[in-house]
Formats: sequence, structure tokens, C-alpha cells
Amino acid sequence: MTATDEPRELVRRALRLLAEKRADIWVNKGEIWPMVKRLDPTFELNEHGFTSFSGMLKALPDLIEVRKGEHDQQVRLK
Repeated sequence: MTATDEPRELVRRALRLLAEKRADIWVNKGEIWPMVKRLDPTFELNEHGFTSFSGMLKALPDLIEVRKGEHDQQVRLK
């Protein structure tokens, strides 16, 4: 297991759940972190080498796509 396996899987699960709930593949970036913490309350960014949630998302360019939304960046699974 690499350092990004657990974050990758949590982001994948969070995006799938949020997209299903919203009936839209694009999810506001601000909604993802709370869902990640609901899925795994013990998850800590620094334990996986990240100083911010944005930094963690940037480390997953093969998993997600980011675009500018009306009020926040929006993210979807590739």
C-alpha cells in the first residue's frame, strides 16, 4: 500500500456518495472533506504526508478532475 492508497480510496468513496446524493457528477470541493471525515473519522492528513486537503487532492490528478464552479471549485472522478 502506498502513501496515497488510503486517501485515494476515501476521496473516491466520498465523491461517489456525494455525486449520487446530488444526482450530479460534479461536487463542490467544500463538501468532500466533511464526507471523508464521516467515512473515516480517524483519518489525518499529516499521517499521509499532506499539510492540507487541497494538497491531497492535487496529489490525485489521475483520479479526479477539478473545474471552477460558481462559488467553489468543483471536483469529479475521471
